[in-house]
Amino acid sequence: MIHRRVIYMLGILLFMNAVSYTETVSVLIQADITEGDMKPLLGVNGGPYSFGEDDNPPVYEQYQDLGVNMVRTHGFQGPFDMQIIYPDSTVDPSDSANFNFETTDEAFQAAHENGQEIYFRLGNSPNPAYDMSPPLNIPNYIEASKNIIRHYTEGLWDGFEYPLHYVEIWNEPLNNDFWWGTRIEFLVFYEQVAKSLKEEFPEFMIGGPALLPVQYINQDFSEEFVEYCRTNDVPLDFLSWHMYNNDLQVFTGAMDYYRDLLDRNGFTETESHITEWNTGSANSSRYDAQGAAFMSAIWINLQKKPVDLSFIHRGQDSKMNYPEFFGIMYADGTYKKIAYAFKGWSWLMDYPIRVSSDDDADMIETLAGLNDEMDSMGILISHFSQEDVEDNIEDYQLDINGWTSPGSINVKRYAVAKPFDLDLLNEVTYDSINALEEQLFLLPADTLEFLFITQEVISCVDEWTLLE
Repeated sequence: MIHRRVIYMLGILLFMNAVSYTETVSVLIQADITEGDMKPLLGVNGGPYSFGEDDNPPVYEQYQDLGVNMVRTHGFQGPFDMQIIYPDSTVDPSDSANFNFETTDEAFQAAHENGQEIYFRLGNSPNPAYDMSPPLNIPNYIEASKNIIRHYTEGLWDGFEYPLHYVEIWNEPLNNDFWWGTRIEFLVFYEQVAKSLKEEFPEFMIGGPALLPVQYINQDFSEEFVEYCRTNDVPLDFLSWHMYNNDLQVFTGAMDYYRDLLDRNGFTETESHITEWNTGSANSSRYDAQGAAFMSAIWINLQKKPVDLSFIHRGQDSKMNYPEFFGIMYADGTYKKIAYAFKGWSWLMDYPIRVSSDDDADMIETLAGLNDEMDSMGILISHFSQEDVEDNIEDYQLDINGWTSPGSINVKRYAVAKPFDLDLLNEVTYDSINALEEQLFLLPADTLEFLFITQEVISCVDEWTLLE
């Protein structure tokens, strides 16, 4: 244990900057106050097969290792795009000869057999070769959409019988990369598609429209879209939206805003989905420890805020010489720092009872959960940095209320930081929770820690005697 502590301290010294770290943060866990379930917010855009350049490998094992549970079918650059599957809305949608399922079948099957659920985006990926005009024949387009769904869920045209729960209509309306029509043309288009799909597939969750980040900052279209759905009785089982930003407050503001927008329009049962998110700048934060800590702070807030599904954009980079791209993995399938954080997030799913957690610092975010037996606890603590914000945090101290152990406790600490890739820092057995609470743990900026605390089982000879 001493050896690991020395290694940890040396690693920290290697990347601490000239700031004077003086502050000790108190992290309060109130295990007797439950706040809901730990949500499996482990979705990504893009599937596990090879993406980008021809020599990029598939990432099947990586998706399983990271715990990716759901794949949004956007950014595949071909598969799942209507311009590939059904490019001409003027032709007969009941004739299978007018469809091209080859690449989409391969992509759907790859994700399904790898254990990821499909979140079906109806629309197109960005591609300058595509015509993003509104469909010339919307009734045909709608019937084609139905037959595509039947192909994957009912076996139509030598298809499959895969489970499908979510159908998202379009991506980023009013973004010229995806929609060349007017805003009213989109509203009418969404209404026609949503009503028809919901009538045909009432068991599916039908929603959309994957609102642009700017449509939170400038809320006119967001308001118009939801009000239009309310006024015209348009199905909206979920509202999907995107965010790319370097300010945590912008993310949390959007989480609250979209929930409030739905509620005040009477959509109190409608889910809120963030179907794309990442940092706002294409720089080192896309692959370094700073980005991993910041995105973990976002993910912690997604757990605590009224958001139901989450999809990071994206799984894998397209080429090795552009590490600032959106992927949580490099193009060759190796992990960026955010991938190690993501893997740690998946570990917390073993602690599904989310309990109250708080701290007394602006640059710290915390999350805690108990397992079903309530004899083990998982904790995530993220210390992220932001420009022009003074940060003197040096270490933290745990305070755990409402959770007692009849004996000793075992504590394992893992870290993602500049010198650590979800490495085990140490494993210590303490005589009691009180002994744990007396410790100070180093936590410099751009570090996230996962702590797993397990109550030691005590066997008593006298108890066994009484059973005889």
